[in-house]
Amino acid sequence: MSNATMVTARGWWDLADRATFYPDDLPEDWQLAYFANCFQAVLLPCALWSASDPSQVAQWRDEVPTRFRFLAEQASAHPAARSRAAGAPLQAADLEQRLGARLAAWLQPLAPPQAPSARAAPPVEAWFRYLHPRPDSRLDLHLDSGSSAAGSHSGSGPFNIASERYAVQAPRALHHDLRGAKHWLSELSAHHGRAPSLIILARPTSNHLSAWQELLNLLGLSTN
Repeated sequence: MSNATMVTARGWWDLADRATFYPDDLPEDWQLAYFANCFQAVLLPCALWSASDPSQVAQWRDEVPTRFRFLAEQASAHPAARSRAAGAPLQAADLEQRLGARLAAWLQPLAPPQAPSARAAPPVEAWFRYLHPRPDSRLDLHLDSGSSAAGSHSGSGPFNIASERYAVQAPRALHHDLRGAKHWLSELSAHHGRAPSLIILARPTSNHLSAWQELLNLLGLSTN
């Protein structure tokens, strides 16, 4: 569903009620699987995935249901594909190869875009270009770390919100205000000619994240 909207947090650990959301006896390395069975996607900050081992990334892929999706934050200087030395930061191509079809998009930070409407735009805490991984990077999910592969789209050039997909971080004041969230999303979609492909909630409670996911379902915007 190309016009669908997902909602997520900045990592499965980034929940305000993490201490009560995850069962006390749940091992920490099982938390992603638990999160993935409750929600539809998660954002991987650049600092996390670039410091991860390829085998760990492959484990993330194997621990989540087939419907679950990862979104990855781009590095400020997106690296070209090249072989990875032991102990070196993980490259974008490595992440794409290990996550395969579970990687829905790259998020490239943006300055607030110019919209065609002269009206004031609804408030947004952060903007991102929503970039699909290259299909050819998914052909072989078992390449060793010394192999090269196509990296993600670079997203170079000026952003055109009329023709490109985008992601936003919603205002914190709307986390618990679903009526306000519905109005905000409607205004945002009308102002920019399309709904965002992803909405990020910064450190939400699990209940707030669930409520936003249900709101998208009710509005017919969800991927589910």
